[in-house]
Amino acid sequence: MNGATRNEGLECLRNPGRITQQREHDALRLAAAEHQALQVRWTYDVHALEGVRTELAAARTELVEERQRREHAEADTLRATVRLSTLEQLLAQLRPAHSVGEPENAIAAGAMPAGR
Repeated sequence: MNGATRNEGLECLRNPGRITQQREHDALRLAAAEHQALQVRWTYDVHALEGVRTELAAARTELVEERQRREHAEADTLRATVRLSTLEQLLAQLRPAHSVGEPENAIAAGAMPAGR
């Protein structure tokens, strides 16, 4: 046992409250250091959370814009499909009824139909 340890032991016998106070003081210092570290971490986490919230808001905005673009594209596709169907029906009505192989073949060969 060295002199410092023996002196602490003697001090404990003479004044037991002093050792208890020192231990409490050391425990409070440790708790204060841990508290400060937690405050630093809390501040860092709050900033990180704000960054994540900002990213989430941007992603939501982008999602809404993409949804609107998709809806517009779907509407454009529907209109084009209806227009194509209408034009195909109109073209079918405007084509003259031909016998198989008559003027249609001549027109395909470059000749003009009679009477035109």
